[in-house]
Amino acid sequence: MIFVISGAAFIGSNSVIDCLAPGRIAVDEPVLIFDALTYAGKLANLTSVRGHRGLLFERQNICDGPEVLELLRKLDLQYGAGFGGRPDSRQAAHAAAAGMERKR
Repeated sequence: MIFVISGAAFIGSNSVIDCLAPGRIAVDEPVLIFDALTYAGKLANLTSVRGHRGLLFERQNICDGPEVLELLRKLDLQYGAGFGGRPDSRQAAHAAAAGMERKR
């Protein structure tokens, strides 16, 4: 599974669309998007891949530490990418990754 933070914003959504294109890595890997849809994230940015069998979306703020960490621990993540530009988003993503590493 590929995990994408802020995957409904402009840069993140274009990366997701590219991953889900035929012949790309995500053809056999689902893509999970975390986006709170509060800043630049818009579901309209994902219109071209809506309904793709590999696309999963969670309306979730990466800064919601304990809830995010609990969900991430349940998943079989292979890759991750963060496109959140806000400093608190980046710090939360690093904290979540560190929490996952400690539990492995």
